[in-house]
Amino acid sequence: MVKLPFYARWTIILLGIILAGYIMVVAKFILIPFFWSVFLALLLAPPVQWLEQHRFSGGWAITLVMVVATVIMGFIFYIISSQIVSLVSELPSITRRLEQWYHEIRAAVEMYLGIPYEQQRAELLKSLSSYLEQGFNTLGNTLTYTAKTATMLGVMPVYVFLLLYYRQSFTEFIRQLYRHRQPDQALELLAKAGTVVQGYLRGLLIVTLLVGVMAFLTFLTLGVKYALAFALFVALFNLIPYVGVFISSSVSILYVFLTTDSLWYPALTFALLWGIQLFENNIVTPYIVGSRIKLNPLVVVLTVFTGATIWGVSGMVLFIPMIGALKMLLDEAEATQPYGYLLGAKR
Repeated sequence: MVKLPFYARWTIILLGIILAGYIMVVAKFILIPFFWSVFLALLLAPPVQWLEQHRFSGGWAITLVMVVATVIMGFIFYIISSQIVSLVSELPSITRRLEQWYHEIRAAVEMYLGIPYEQQRAELLKSLSSYLEQGFNTLGNTLTYTAKTATMLGVMPVYVFLLLYYRQSFTEFIRQLYRHRQPDQALELLAKAGTVVQGYLRGLLIVTLLVGVMAFLTFLTLGVKYALAFALFVALFNLIPYVGVFISSSVSILYVFLTTDSLWYPALTFALLWGIQLFENNIVTPYIVGSRIKLNPLVVVLTVFTGATIWGVSGMVLFIPMIGALKMLLDEAEATQPYGYLLGAKR
């Protein structure tokens, strides 16, 4: 077998990465729900296997687990939607407060910067007209995206059921594919990758629940309305490394600032949420998630932004376990261990 020169190998690798990225962008309508379904199937596989060991047939075990999971998700969605509806009813009072601040800021601008009040209004209306034009264009895209999202959510249960039902067929496929090249080793490597991702997702789910409980108790103690909705918001955005914490904390602090008369409440909210993140990052996550996926922080940041560019919010969440599984595979082969070491965290 002819060994290609160094530059030729790297050219092929880079072209392969570019082609893979292009396929991910073009086929994201198919790939996003499929990969979400793969991760959900990995999470649901243990209870399905437990039921199958206790005299449930494969189809009935999968159906029962999926029904229970759907009921739980539906209950969470109902709570979030009811809280959001109640929150929207308070928007007029928040708007009046914003309007009051708006007039105070304009008066301060006229006093200290010498820009006349009416001139400010003209400039503001000019800017608003531009933003509204962009907003109407965005609205059409948003409606289209919402329809696509509904389609994705509708097809995911089918994917999850079939992935769980035919999981033994995938194992047999790998065994036949590598029947002349150590099939047991290939199956062991695949099982190890699945176990790593499965453990990471299970740990991430536990961490999300703990963060949600701590955030709920924080908001409840501070007397924040819709504490449950904001706690779920903080917990879900905690799935996005680094960026999600900033977004959820900023929105929560802004709401507290707009609905209270003292600066102590938003300041205390900031301090408590910051304390939760310190506790979660330094104690909870290392203990529960452990070293299942140990990535370099630089790699995590690049992965988050790459995922956001390719698949949006889904990419920010999904790409982390995918890169973690890739690192584990690189660590197994002697020729690619340096690349796995480069992706890994400092020991």
